Amino acid sequence: RAAFELEQLPDESLPRPDEAAARLQAARRVSAALGRLPEREQALLRGHYGEELSLCDVGHRLGLSRSGASRLHARAIDKLAHLLEDPAHEPRRKGRS
Repeated sequence: RAAFELEQLPDESLPRPDEAAARLQAARRVSAALGRLPEREQALLRGHYGEELSLCDVGHRLGLSRSGASRLHARAIDKLAHLLEDPAHEPRRKGRS
């Protein structure tokens, strides 16, 4: 009987439904805000965070020096933060107007 009861416990390695929904909403907000950045800033952030490349490697891909990539990164993160602070930039949910 103890084995049966243990099988009924929730799998704590999985996020709770409310946590999963919050993560999905946050990912949508970041994606929408990222899409509003200039193309070069998007490429830098996607390469660094999405592809997990170093700033130096992403900068090289974009024709930037290490310091140029660092400056572009700082500018892009600042813009992204401002976009995420503005509720007017929240993506609309499907099925809502």
